[in-house]
Amino acid sequence: MHKFISVLIVDDHSVFREGVVKIISLLPEVRYCDEAENGQVALDKLTKNHFDIVTLDISMPVMNGVETAFAIKKDFPETKIIMFSMYNEGNQVVELINLGIDAYILKSAYKDEIIKAFNHVAMNSKYFTPEIYDIWQHFKENIESQESLDLDKQKFSQREKEIINLLCKGKKAKQISEELFVSYNTICTHRANIMKKMEVHNIAGLINYAIERKLITSKS
Repeated sequence: MHKFISVLIVDDHSVFREGVVKIISLLPEVRYCDEAENGQVALDKLTKNHFDIVTLDISMPVMNGVETAFAIKKDFPETKIIMFSMYNEGNQVVELINLGIDAYILKSAYKDEIIKAFNHVAMNSKYFTPEIYDIWQHFKENIESQESLDLDKQKFSQREKEIINLLCKGKKAKQISEELFVSYNTICTHRANIMKKMEVHNIAGLINYAIERKLITSKS
């Protein structure tokens, strides 16, 4: 840390609040530390005093941590947010990280990790406990995978998708031309273009590509 900071600890359990206050008060850079028992009280305090860092629990009465985080990001964008929670559900983790929180640690964290999180956030860095980071990485990988699949689907016209499905059902070019009422040569041209887009050289490769990229289902 390179500057003095003020901190607001928000949690509906007084024992937990007092424990965190005791830990971070040991940091010489913390010049002021206050407490609030729920999100609404925290927002009231933020309107009266500036706090560099606010810690939030997710489950609180009156106004929970997720709602409070959204309100802080909207009305006090310069305030850093550290989530302290026992909740590590994927959807909530992703929602909060997408919102732009600065740290997320579990309530079971040891003192050293709590201090580490505060140090990171105070130096404009982010910190996520390993379990939370793994959830976030898994989500990103799923998103990137889905985006890749979506791009693959966009490569092909509706007519090409029809032909892909028919080829995967074992239909020959002549059969497809009769079924779709187009010329044999047109089907051959489509088939060549499809294989070029897929970067495959035979029907077996085309079928494998289509199944892997979910252009069809294996039961089609």
